[in-house]
Amino acid sequence: MVKIRAVLFDAHGVLLEAAEPVGETYARFLLQLGIKIPAWRIEDGLRRILNNAPRVPYALGTQGDPTELEYAWWKDRVREVIQAVDSTLVMDDFPRLFDRLFSHFGQAEAWSLCPSALETLANLRGHHLKTGIVSNWDHRLIGVLKGLGIAGLIDITAIPIRSGFAKPDPRAFAYALEALGVSADQTLFVGHDPALDEAAARSAGLIPLMVERSRPLSSIPTRVQEIATLSA
Repeated sequence: MVKIRAVLFDAHGVLLEAAEPVGETYARFLLQLGIKIPAWRIEDGLRRILNNAPRVPYALGTQGDPTELEYAWWKDRVREVIQAVDSTLVMDDFPRLFDRLFSHFGQAEAWSLCPSALETLANLRGHHLKTGIVSNWDHRLIGVLKGLGIAGLIDITAIPIRSGFAKPDPRAFAYALEALGVSADQTLFVGHDPALDEAAARSAGLIPLMVERSRPLSSIPTRVQEIATLSA
């Protein structure tokens, strides 16, 4: 019999979501500089750029301050997004725009808890289960979790700046497991992405649970009990 001892979560799209569509935030900040670009075009550019972006160098073992590497990585991506939506645009104010965006998304006010996130974490902790996050988010996640009031309900936050690895690398999960003192087969991973969450967690030996419309986050405690019963 395998006893479930821990439940790990992805962050974005599972526990947290943007307080407003990200494209709208970019469009609003650009408009303050006198530049009008439709939010939908920015959203499209973000998807295309981020889906094809290189990994942050620290995940490849590159030397340097990890926070500076993350800052530079995002600066390159935002510049690419702006160029993708309007290649004729010349922005002397780009450094100021980027600094404002980077700071904004590091604030808790830019994010909101997904429905039932707080209740789900509290329920799991009430059943003496360890909880954690395995996410590819950058160093700003730590402050966001504190600002949203859930840091105290999370035993380990495994992000690349701490572990040195990003999903789908199994070592990203191994870092969290070691910190919690649990084995992979005792641990559930709650995510939403078929590749980075479901397949990656299964490859690392964890039991994946996907959040979807028919099985929302609020169903996780019940699903944990179902799995525990099946394992008995």
